[in-house]
Amino acid sequence: MSLTDLEVATFLDLLAQQRRQYERMRENALGDAEFFRTMPQPHELAALLDRKRLAMEDLSALEALLAPWARRWVEHRGDAAAGGAQAVEEALGAVQEALKSLIAAEDAANKVAEETMLGARRRLRALASSGQAARAYGARAPSQAHFVDERP
Repeated sequence: MSLTDLEVATFLDLLAQQRRQYERMRENALGDAEFFRTMPQPHELAALLDRKRLAMEDLSALEALLAPWARRWVEHRGDAAAGGAQAVEEALGAVQEALKSLIAAEDAANKVAEETMLGARRRLRALASSGQAARAYGARAPSQAHFVDERP
């Protein structure tokens, strides 16, 4: 059974959606590297992780839609019209390139996050070993009042 032009068009549309999702995720990952350089606060990190979780859920849903089309393509790609086959192969290549680019951006962001955490650990160790942390919480001289209540 050959693939119809409509089936090829549907598969191409889903592949385009997948490529765009990878590209959006890549753009976010590029921003994540800068985010990690700024030593984010816990609530900011939680928002980033929530955004990543939602993106992965969207991608999983899209991949579930794509799976039967991909299986069908593998089984029947030889039956597709030449133009359709070439378009699908090009779209598959574009999806692979987008995925490679996403992985590279995520790796770079993860490296920045690791370096930021390593720097924070070093600063904490240096602070603890120098005694500054203990002195910061040590006894202080009594403070002088700046204002006096002279009401009867």
